[in-house]
Amino acid sequence: MLAVDTESCYYLAFSTLVGLFFLSLFFVQSRKKQVYPKSYPLIGSSLEFIRNRKRIIQWTSEIFDKLSSSTYTLELSLGRNVIFTNDPSNVKHILKMRVNNYQKERIFIEALSDLFRKGLFLSDGSEWKSQRQFFLHDLDPQEFHAYTFVVEEELSGRLVPFLSYAEKTASTIDLQDTFCRFTFDFVCRIGFGFDPEYLLLSLPPTPLADAFKAAVKLSILRFVAGEDLEDKDVLARIVRRAQVSSNQNVEKEIVREIKQKDGRLREMVYTHASIYECMRRFPPIPLYSNEAVEDNVWPDGTKMKKGTSIIYHIFAMGRSQELWGSDWADFRPEKWLERRRSGTSNGGDWNFITKDPFTYPVFQVGPRTCLGKEIVVVLMKMVVATILKLFRFIPAPDNFSPHYNSIVVSWMKSGFRVRIIEVIKHSFQFTSMLFVE
Repeated sequence: MLAVDTESCYYLAFSTLVGLFFLSLFFVQSRKKQVYPKSYPLIGSSLEFIRNRKRIIQWTSEIFDKLSSSTYTLELSLGRNVIFTNDPSNVKHILKMRVNNYQKERIFIEALSDLFRKGLFLSDGSEWKSQRQFFLHDLDPQEFHAYTFVVEEELSGRLVPFLSYAEKTASTIDLQDTFCRFTFDFVCRIGFGFDPEYLLLSLPPTPLADAFKAAVKLSILRFVAGEDLEDKDVLARIVRRAQVSSNQNVEKEIVREIKQKDGRLREMVYTHASIYECMRRFPPIPLYSNEAVEDNVWPDGTKMKKGTSIIYHIFAMGRSQELWGSDWADFRPEKWLERRRSGTSNGGDWNFITKDPFTYPVFQVGPRTCLGKEIVVVLMKMVVATILKLFRFIPAPDNFSPHYNSIVVSWMKSGFRVRIIEVIKHSFQFTSMLFVE
């Protein structure tokens, strides 16, 4: 059951990362007018909360700007308060200095425990430490080959042929659904030794995948009041309508690097930075909620009582002008890069700049740092290096605007439909040395 828990979360996170990476090449989100929540006796800001339930992540992020504060308290009904923060010093306090004082919320555990049981995803304390130690070996970066071998097979045997067929038949495809199918196949092969054959040309229904998606939706609905399962696709929409803008220069630089480095993933620094920049703008898990075990005071002076719900808002942190400068809204991989001295004016090599992890807690930080962090990034680079070398993706229709969903993980409502142009005719074949990290 532990393996099921881990691989299920791995499936959700990885497919989200890859999908959002490609979305970020084409779209830049516009900022909307901030609205401060009104509060009333007994019910607090519950009316505003309900009014904004379809875009709860975006709304709670906007409040930081409205208040010009990195921490605020949202008052709900009957005196229940939730404290939100995007202050790196508070995040460090929660995830490192006083990590034992902040544990999973009971309502969250109760909602998802039937699906994930008390696996690593939902555990705390000694139980969490025991399970984390158990998985350290399997998710050790030294074991990359076991993962890359399966992914290479899935790329050459399924994803590339699928995309090539779509191009030859002039079909539009849902890129988000395609990546979900691709990820589901290789995760099941790695985790269970079972191939569900979810990404085939016929796009067949798969009972296991359908059952998993239904279980996730039903579990989420347990703590998302007032949502219609069929109409709203479970997850609250972050953005109603984004203004379209292409990132063609980023795409060209990634393609240039892919061709220049010829599959040497470690040297694909610009691609690496593009992935991190994507996750700054669109973190796979936009916020984390915890509960205070004991009374506590944060570094910024915020006081809280035992049992208080707290949320560190990763989505808001990536949009903070204080943390990322006045150009935070721009999708610029160069935020993570500096030119090497030996670089040339026509696109010399870059150095990747590591940011303060408490300013960028996309993979969690401290004792709870994601065990699969290195593996996920390498696998993403494998996928990007393969398909952007062979294909171009054009959003379809031309006036397409993405709609975002998010409560547990970020998602695109109604998918991401694209047309495909094959730029290299190929007879696709991998060697195991192609993606040596």
